Amino acid sequence: AWFDLDTTQYADGIYTIQFTATDNNGNRDGIGSRFFSIDNSPQQPADYYVSVNGSDVNNGKTENTAFRTINKAFTVVQPGETIRILAGTYSEEVRIENLGSASAPITLMGVSGQTVLDGGGTLALGLWFEYCDNLVFKDMEIRNYTDIGIGVSGCDTVEISNLVVHNNGHAVQL
Repeated sequence: AWFDLDTTQYADGIYTIQFTATDNNGNRDGIGSRFFSIDNSPQQPADYYVSVNGSDVNNGKTENTAFRTINKAFTVVQPGETIRILAGTYSEEVRIENLGSASAPITLMGVSGQTVLDGGGTLALGLWFEYCDNLVFKDMEIRNYTDIGIGVSGCDTVEISNLVVHNNGHAVQL
């Protein structure tokens, strides 16, 4: 098969490409055509939602299709995007490595005064990030973890605002 592709830079939008095959004699009968759409429109950064009533089989893209866990949201979030933790109490350990980009932050934000990460006195780590870049944490309460409420190691550009971190073995480790 031989393809000649046009590498012209086109304006943002959706384009349809048709491929039509022919045999060695120039016949197209019974071979057919295939159509492909390519969308080179600029993509808006996504918000992902986490809810105590969510499910990790959801897509996380709306409050009604929220994930259940913060860990699940971190498997899909990309630089420039936000994880929005809805009001409620969450009991989980979040351990993330090698995430982020200097070009755009990843934001983890709760609902001020209404989003709580609670270790229940049995979980060791609330939020732990290693070798990550450009992270923003805001508007959460982090409590009752036996070791660290929130910690980062080997990370560049970390912004923390409006966090209440208490009753942990070590509240914050930077």
